[in-house]
Amino acid sequence: MAKIIVSITPLALDRDSRTLKIAHSFAQWGHQSIVVEGQKSAVDFSKYGIRLISLADSFEKIPSNDVIPSKNFVVKILKAIWCQLKKMRLIFFLDYISFYNFKRRFYQQYISGIDKKIPDADIYYLHSYEYFLAIKKKIKKNQAKLVYDAHDFYTKINPDKPFLGSNLIKKFQKRIERSLIRNADLMCTVSEGVKKLYTDEYNTSPIVIRNAHCSDIDIPSKTTIKTYFGLNQSDIITVIIGNKKEGQALDQIIKAFWGCTSNNNYLVFIGGGYCTLKESLSSKYQERILFLSRLQPTEIVSVASEANFGILPYFALTNNYRYALPNGFFQMIAAQLPIIFSKDLEEINALNKIEHFGLATDFNDPTQLKKDLKNFFENFSKKDALSAKQNLTWENEENILKKEIQKLTERK
Repeated sequence: MAKIIVSITPLALDRDSRTLKIAHSFAQWGHQSIVVEGQKSAVDFSKYGIRLISLADSFEKIPSNDVIPSKNFVVKILKAIWCQLKKMRLIFFLDYISFYNFKRRFYQQYISGIDKKIPDADIYYLHSYEYFLAIKKKIKKNQAKLVYDAHDFYTKINPDKPFLGSNLIKKFQKRIERSLIRNADLMCTVSEGVKKLYTDEYNTSPIVIRNAHCSDIDIPSKTTIKTYFGLNQSDIITVIIGNKKEGQALDQIIKAFWGCTSNNNYLVFIGGGYCTLKESLSSKYQERILFLSRLQPTEIVSVASEANFGILPYFALTNNYRYALPNGFFQMIAAQLPIIFSKDLEEINALNKIEHFGLATDFNDPTQLKKDLKNFFENFSKKDALSAKQNLTWENEENILKKEIQKLTERK
């Protein structure tokens, strides 16, 4: 029996490929699939059978009365300052102020009035924890089922860098996520490693739905890498897919790539946020280090398929990275690219031992990295990634999710 399934993401749907392919699968299975996005997309997703609601269309910067400080707030703050100064504990007071500002913004963006903008449904599929408090009453009222899909281990997504209010903020986030997990009828996550992190922290056992690429949502690219940059057909292309972020060994990779490749080898970054890196490159690097403006997730595999090799630039900055299976990894697999990656990425390593699609290296050892890159370029080809392309598919992951959703719809 067809159900109304509302997927909720804090991102724009055109920047959230996991939410897109799962919502598309719901539509393919005959359900009414609705996506509520926190930011505004620039793409029409109706062709995927998805109805899109953007909270950004009606987001108000002025918070509602339930989060505005009382009239006596200033007096209370002054008294608190005096008390804290007397006790020589000003830092704790500043922690509280920072946390208060965070919580105020959080309520404004993720809770206040949000429930009125989210439609009734049989199943709510949350792609992050933020909107849980906004829909908690609606779930109970409609006797709806709740699915929580943790794309990351959110409370440890970034390195531990203390800042004002950080401990209070993390406790607040954990409290929401713990309540969400306790109320969820089903929990999913992206890898066995992230599953273990959640098991250890919250004593729960999510099912693993790996973030494999869905070819059904791909669209042909309007251009090719070689055409866009005016390269020759015989030129060799290596791609790095994904937006710039912490935990990428970009400088090490560029230096090693430059030191072990010839003039017809090009390194192409596909993703956003690389402006600073591009501007910092010396003129000699700029000839063969190229940057392709951010593409839609549905275009990336089509563009990357022209390449010869892929480099996964991440290292284990945190356990989230250690156990990650990033979108860029699966997009390179779907493009049938052999991949070189950091040896401390345990989930990638485990898959490579089965599928033999690439080579592990040490990004922190320049000599070894250069040697491994040379070996990689000389001894690997696209045929080495064929098995991974055939086996690491969304169709396989989708079947796992379909069975779980079927159980959920049959449960009273």
